Amino acid sequence: MSLSTFVVIAKIALQPGALAAFLPVAAADARDALATEAGCMAFNVLVPEDDETYVVFS
Repeated sequence: MSLSTFVVIAKIALQPGALAAFLPVAAADARDALATEAGCMAFNVLVPEDDETYVVFS
């Protein structure tokens, strides 16, 4: 059996003003995924500098 690598990218829409509350939850999700999901090599939470209505998981 061969294994392949793939990347999941998700754009998460947020309600205006929700970013501050969402970021700690997203950070915890990233930490947990890296610690417990076999094969998870990276989990980035990207926040655009000019728009607080979405984040990108990569």
